[in-house]
Amino acid sequence: MIKTNNKEQTTNNLIDREELEAWTETVELLKDPNLLADIESARKEYEEGETLTMNEVF
Repeated sequence: MIKTNNKEQTTNNLIDREELEAWTETVELLKDPNLLADIESARKEYEEGETLTMNEVF
């Protein structure tokens, strides 16, 4: 139920609000070119075996 101008309207949702919010957040994150470059860089490092163990990190 959505209230607009004190009127109640029933809507049929294909996905629930939490799912929509998650997708919206994902879209916003993917708009960041620096984030996409960082992800690509991390994938290349992983493929080349440039990884650290948990003990090496901590």
